[in-house]
Amino acid sequence: MIVFSIMAISTLTKKWFNRTASRKKLQIAQKQLLDRYVTGYTISHVPLASGDFINTFDAGNIKAKKTVVMAHGFGAGLGFFMRNYGTLSQNGRIISFDWLGMGGSSRPKFTKRTVCSDEVIEEAQSFFIDSMEEWRQQMNLDKFTLIGHSLGGYLSGCYAIKYPERVEKLVLLSPVGIPEVPVIREDLPKPDWRISLILKLWDLNITPQGFVRSLGPYGSTLIKNAVKRRFNQRINEIEGDLIADYLYQLTALPPSGEYAMNALLNPIVQDKPGVYARQPIWGELMNTHIPTVILFGDNDWMYHPDVLQLTKHNANVTVRIVSDSGHHIYFDNPREFNSLLTNIIN
Repeated sequence: MIVFSIMAISTLTKKWFNRTASRKKLQIAQKQLLDRYVTGYTISHVPLASGDFINTFDAGNIKAKKTVVMAHGFGAGLGFFMRNYGTLSQNGRIISFDWLGMGGSSRPKFTKRTVCSDEVIEEAQSFFIDSMEEWRQQMNLDKFTLIGHSLGGYLSGCYAIKYPERVEKLVLLSPVGIPEVPVIREDLPKPDWRISLILKLWDLNITPQGFVRSLGPYGSTLIKNAVKRRFNQRINEIEGDLIADYLYQLTALPPSGEYAMNALLNPIVQDKPGVYARQPIWGELMNTHIPTVILFGDNDWMYHPDVLQLTKHNANVTVRIVSDSGHHIYFDNPREFNSLLTNIIN
């Protein structure tokens, strides 16, 4: 009797969590979203030696002299650049990929950790950077302009540091992880219980995706409302539904790379509040020889004033601001963003 009860509970639990999300539905949602904005593109699953694959978008002239590679941020996917592909592919080849363990790529097991040593941090970095380098080899790419958003900007910076000979130009879109981590001051007031709760959940590696999954079929409603609040003034109802469906499928699939958030990043709520990398790339960018452009929105919560100091110490680094945009600068103001990025690439 107990065995049958456990089996019944297990079956109901699987139905609850897997009712409305699947890899097949993600592929459909991705196609519907891209087809509304882009023509003449291909989607492929580039194989890795491990048996995993990297979900890859490819458009433009494959024989073009200039190749651009775009990398999404945390919790997103290659479909989020749908407003940029059309313009950028007119001037060369544009490739975009989903990080291993995220988006439409394979989701291999990623150990969920709550203690972050240097070894754990380097393991998390390698999970993404090594798979990207293997993907590059499989794609037969020699040198390219690398563009990364948010966490993807940090990882793109890490990749450029490790493989500088592969990166012609580096463009970081509202990146996390550049500034040095501020010293925690004991004399400042302690955060209130709400902030303390968020910090505790972060330490326990409880992700936003995990919360959405816990809601089962009601998670899609939460995502739809969030998309409506964030992008309501910039999209119509049909676009909103396409984005929400795509984002829900990305979010509700089994966890993998999302568990790296705790290992790579650390929220600071005192003095200079924000999200910082446990191993910032400040020092490397201070000395980089790669032409690097850092873009922020004029209403961007990720903007950090310390980043401007890089331009005073390294002539290869410039910082630009995109008007009428927040953290998702490529989406909020695609006209200005596409024009600026085209000039940077060329």
